[in-house]
Amino acid sequence: MQKQKGFTLMELVVAMIIIGIMTAVAAPSFTKWRKQQQFETDTQQVLSLLADARASALSDKTCAGKQTEKWIARFSETETKLLCKNSDGEQQISSFPWKSPATITFEKATGIGLWPTVTTPPSTMDISIFPGGTQSLIDSAYADKLARITIDFTAIGKVNTVCFSSIANYPFLSPSGECNEE
Repeated sequence: MQKQKGFTLMELVVAMIIIGIMTAVAAPSFTKWRKQQQFETDTQQVLSLLADARASALSDKTCAGKQTEKWIARFSETETKLLCKNSDGEQQISSFPWKSPATITFEKATGIGLWPTVTTPPSTMDISIFPGGTQSLIDSAYADKLARITIDFTAIGKVNTVCFSSIANYPFLSPSGECNEE
């Protein structure tokens, strides 16, 4: 008699049970990893948008072929936008939706805290950067102040704070959540 090669039904059932258990164990870890990646992507998007606006202002790039009045990094609760403004008005350069379901808040901040008139964070915030080569500066509304964007993703227990300084004129990630440059 010749022996047949193959798997028995019992062997197949055991293999399927083992695969099911491994999938059930790995799925939550993969989901958490994916959420962390979305959160980090949103943080990098904020830094990149501010850096792009600053670089465009420093290089005196034109806006739709005309002299640029200012470059705008616009943040809302659903997306980020890079815009430029010339004599024809605002022109959108790029737009990115938020990847994570994080809570986004925007604040005009000073070294000692929020402006006293701000009781609730706004739903949008513009950071305007005016061209002028190395003398490019953010909007005078932020003179000697900082703009702070907080990305809070409670589901994974992470909070990132991005600050943009009118003093040093650059965006930076603040590990402490404070926007001090000291």
